[in-house]
Amino acid sequence: AFKAWNATRPKTPDVPGLVGHYPFDDWAGKTVPNAANPKLAGVAVEGPKAVPGRHGQAALLGGDNGFNFPAVGHFTRSDPFTLSLWVK
Repeated sequence: AFKAWNATRPKTPDVPGLVGHYPFDDWAGKTVPNAANPKLAGVAVEGPKAVPGRHGQAALLGGDNGFNFPAVGHFTRSDPFTLSLWVK
């Protein structure tokens, strides 16, 4: 069943390289600049707080807040993607 389902999935688009890099050091208000593509900034949602991080500034999340990264990608749990975080 999995092979049949997998054969019907749309082809995964080729990604030309790094599409998002959001260092929180330049985060101001709701806008999180994208170092890889300045036209695709992130947006802080529900007031995450800036805190000192291991390397520069970090974000403190309380469970109801977070970030949206529009136009960078939309992923579901069955889609392959890579995300890199430093979590304390």
